[in-house]
Amino acid sequence: MRSPTPRTWFWLNFKKLWTVFFVRRMWTVCTRRQAHSVSHIHGKLFESCCSAECGVAPVVDLESYASQNLPRCGCSALMRPNVCWFGEQPYELERVYPELERCTTFLAIGTSGFVQPVASFVSLLKQRQQARTIYVGLTEPANATLFDHVYLGSASALVPQVLETLRRES
Repeated sequence: MRSPTPRTWFWLNFKKLWTVFFVRRMWTVCTRRQAHSVSHIHGKLFESCCSAECGVAPVVDLESYASQNLPRCGCSALMRPNVCWFGEQPYELERVYPELERCTTFLAIGTSGFVQPVASFVSLLKQRQQARTIYVGLTEPANATLFDHVYLGSASALVPQVLETLRRES
């Protein structure tokens, strides 16, 4: 029987082994046993939410709008992209920090290493000295010295190789 590709193996097994935090163009992967879902800590670009935070759940929104025709929530406030802007608190941090406490392998892809609080995730893990930390991206992040391994190049080429290595080690 042919073994799955690293990418296929990852997606088939991540609910058991991984917690994934999607962060704009970066995704952070923490290995641990019995992780259970994906957190989009900077939101989802193709969702809209109420700008007044009235409590209505975000909705999938694939439309483009002219400035005179912006969508409104049922409470009459403007809808906005369901994303965390600079200066706003990322979503689900109450879930992120406990996951980082249990993390044994941290894989960051394509981050600048500047934007907080996400840039501090790797330093929190290094303080604990219990997690292997890996960075993959085109350019070295500002916090590169905190990573155990830094792989520079195209993530589409390097990530499958890194995942294959992690799969073999699991």
